[in-house]
Amino acid sequence: MKKILLICFCCHLIAIIYAIHFAGYRLNFTDSMPHGIYQIIPGKPVKGDLVTFSLREDNPYFKISLDRKYLGQSGTRPLLKTLAGTEGDKVEVTLEGININGFLLSSSLLKNHDKHGRNLPSLLSSNLIPQGKALVISPHTEGSFDSRYFGLVGAKEMQRVIPILTFNLEDSTITESKDTCPKCGSHLTQLSRSNGCKSMWLCSSYPTCHYWTSPPEEYSANSIEGNLTTHKIEETKPKQKLYRITDSNGLCLEVRPTGSKLWRFRYRFKGKEKMISLGSFPTTSLNDARNKRDEHRKTLEKEIDPSRQRQEQRSSIKEAQEQSHLVGKIDYLIRQLRKSKKALTITS
Repeated sequence: MKKILLICFCCHLIAIIYAIHFAGYRLNFTDSMPHGIYQIIPGKPVKGDLVTFSLREDNPYFKISLDRKYLGQSGTRPLLKTLAGTEGDKVEVTLEGININGFLLSSSLLKNHDKHGRNLPSLLSSNLIPQGKALVISPHTEGSFDSRYFGLVGAKEMQRVIPILTFNLEDSTITESKDTCPKCGSHLTQLSRSNGCKSMWLCSSYPTCHYWTSPPEEYSANSIEGNLTTHKIEETKPKQKLYRITDSNGLCLEVRPTGSKLWRFRYRFKGKEKMISLGSFPTTSLNDARNKRDEHRKTLEKEIDPSRQRQEQRSSIKEAQEQSHLVGKIDYLIRQLRKSKKALTITS
C-alpha cells in the first residue's frame, strides 16, 4: 500500500512539474542566480533583463557541458542569466573581467579552472557584438557558467523571465544602502553573503528595475560611464561627494569636492580588487595616464602587483637616499678631521 501511495505521489509531483513548465514557469536550483521560481514573460529582452535559453549543439562547450554535467544530468537544462551586452556593444576581455562599453561587469573575472580543477578555455574575444548575438553573465557569483566561457549566444533564442519566488536566505544578509539607483532613483539594497563571495548591490525595486553593481562607490549614481576626452575632463565640475568618471581598461578620473582631479587605475590581483594612483590632471594628461595604465597592465601580465612593485621601488629609492645622506655625512666628518689635523700640524 505504501509503495502504491509513493508511486502516486511521484506521478502527481511529475505532473505538477510539467504543468508548471508548460505554464511558463522555471525552477532554478543552480548557484548562478538566486534559487527559486521564475516565470517566462512575453516581449523582446533588453539589456539588464533576466533571460533563459538553451546552449546550441554547435557550440564547442555543448559537449563539454554534457561531459561535466554543467547543464544537469540530462545535459538539456536551460540556462538562466542576465543580458549584459547586445548588438553594437564593445566587449573588452581584460585581466579585471569583462568590460562592456568601458563598464566593468560585476563578478566577471575569468577563471582558468572550474571548482573541480578542470580547464576552462574562453571562447569570448574583445570585439563589437554582431547583429543577432548577445552576451550573458550572472552578477550573482563569479563561478557562473556564462558567456565568459561559451562566448556570445543567439539573441532570438532568448526569453525574458522575472523572479516569482526566490530564496537564498541561508547564506545572505540584506541591508538597505544610503546610495540610490542611477536608473530609477530607488535605494540600493546590499546583499552580503557569508560564503566568502563578494557583496553586491541590487535596486530595491527589483525585479521592476534590474540594476545591480559591485560596491556603489565604484559604480553607482556617483559614477559616469564613457570614454574620456580632454575637453570632457576640463568641463567636469566637482560635486558634494567624490565621484569617478571611467575611461577604459580600469582607468578612471576621481573628482573630489575640492575640485582636484586625480587619475586612478583599478585592477584585480589574485582575485582582490585594488587601485593605484597615476597622478593628477592636468599635470598628468589623458594620454600620459593611459600610457601609465598600459604599463601597469603589462606588469600584471607578468603576475606582478603594480602597487607592491611601486612600494618596493619607493623603498629602494628611500634606502639609496639614506645611504647617500650617510655617505655625505661621513665625507663631511672626514674633511673636518683633515682640517683639524692640518691645523694642529701648523700650530705645532
